[in-house]
Amino acid sequence: MHHVSGMGMTRRLDALSYLGKRLTRIWQEEEAEAGERMEKVEKNLFGTIKRLGKRLARSLLEDVLTAYCVMRDPDTPWQAKAILAGALVYFIQPFDVIPDVMPMGLVDDAAILAAALERVGRYTDDRHRDEARAILDKLFGEKEAIVPAS
Repeated sequence: MHHVSGMGMTRRLDALSYLGKRLTRIWQEEEAEAGERMEKVEKNLFGTIKRLGKRLARSLLEDVLTAYCVMRDPDTPWQAKAILAGALVYFIQPFDVIPDVMPMGLVDDAAILAAALERVGRYTDDRHRDEARAILDKLFGEKEAIVPAS
C-alpha cells in the first residue's frame, strides 16, 4: 500500500482544487458563448425564415422551428441548447460551406440541423414539434403554399 505524506496529500488537494476551479471557469465560458449564439438566433431566425420560407420544404421549416423550441425550453440542458444554437446560427448565416443563394445551397444547413436534432433527440418531444407547427402556421398560414413535406 502506498502511503502519501501530509505534504503530498496537500499538494494533491491543491491540484484538484485548481482543476475544479479551472473546469468551472471553462464551463462558464462555454455557457456564455452558448448564450451569445442563442441571442443571435433570437434576433435573426424569424427574418431568415420569412426571407427563405417559400423556398424551403415545410419539413425543413418544422425542423428549424423544432430546434428553436427545444433550445428555448427551460428544461433543456445548456449543452443541448448550445448544439442547437450553433446549428441555427449556421442556418441563419447566408454564406457558409454552400452559400444559401446557390441552387441546393440549403443542403448543408439541413444536414447540420438534422445532425443537431439527432444529437439532442432525448430532449425533443411532441410538444416541441406541435409548437413548431403552430409557429409555422402563424407565420405562413395553415393553407399558404409552402413546399409540402415529402
